[in-house]
This record gives sequence, structure tokens and C-alpha cells, in this order.
Amino acid sequence: AALSVLIPLERRKGKNAFLAVNLFKRRIFAKTTAITAAHSVGFMGFGFAGPLLLQTQLGISAFEAGLVGVAGAVGPLLSGRIARRVIVRVGPRGTIALSQSGILLGLGVVVLGYSMEAIWVIVLGAFLCGASSLLTIMACQTVGFAAVPSTNLGDATALDGTSRQVGNALGIAAVSGSLAAGAAA
Repeated sequence: AALSVLIPLERRKGKNAFLAVNLFKRRIFAKTTAITAAHSVGFMGFGFAGPLLLQTQLGISAFEAGLVGVAGAVGPLLSGRIARRVIVRVGPRGTIALSQSGILLGLGVVVLGYSMEAIWVIVLGAFLCGASSLLTIMACQTVGFAAVPSTNLGDATALDGTSRQVGNALGIAAVSGSLAAGAAA
């Protein structure tokens, strides 16, 4: 609701706008920003729900659930070292497809780990999800920012970061709402 009010207000302000929403007129920038925002919904939703489900459904400690989160955070650190080479070799679309396939594989491994009640399998799945996730973000930023004049890169960075934060909030809200509805049922 707030975005539906904010965006028209910012468009009317023109050069005095806090967020340069006119950059969304650039089709490639708009698409890549939308992809990273949608990606953030799922990534943050998983990051929020994972530890809760591990503790409530498998009965593991908060420390063990935290280890799963650490594995998800280490994945991007390691994949960041190869991301540029993957983008150059496979191209942005191929990188995003590869990344999303890796995330699906990682989620499958997490589900398998839940069914086996094997924390090490869940850790492996979280690592795969994290490692794959960075590839989507880097490919989208590389292509999206290239479509923006260099004088507007600061504004593009702000819009990209804002859209990811909105995606993060929506992911947590969606998971929280789903868990609350499930608990109420």
C-alpha cells in the first residue's frame, strides 16, 4: 500500500525525488530490479522460516539452527569468487537460470534433510541455496546497472537496495502470516 502511494509521489517530484523512480522506465533496469526483489522475497522468507522450523519441527537447539544459517551465509562468500567468471562465460540469463536451478536443488536437499531429520543434509542444502543466490543478484546488478547512465548509478543503487529490502520485508511477512495461519488452524 505504501509503495502504491510513494511511487506516484516520487514521480511527480521529478529531479527533487528522494528515489529516482524514473529509472524504472529503463526496461532492463526495471526487469533486473524486479528479479532481485522477487528473489529477496524467497531468500529472506527461507532465512526466517528455516531456523523456526528446525527448532519447532525437528527439536534442534537454537545453536544448531544458527549453524544452518551460517552455512547459508558462507555459500555466497565462496561463490562470490567465481561469480564474475560464470557471468562472463554463461551470460546473465544463463547465470540467473543456473542460480535459480541451484536454489531449487538446495531447497530439495533441505526438504530431504527434514524428511531424514539429518541436520548435516539441511546444512548442505542451505549452503547450496546461499551459494546459488549470490549469482542471481550479481548477474542482475551487472546487467541492470549497465543499462543506467553512469551519472545515475547512485540512484540506481538506492533503488536496487530499496527493492531488495521491500522484498526481504515481504518474504518475512509472507512466512510469518503463513506460520500464524497454520498455527491458528
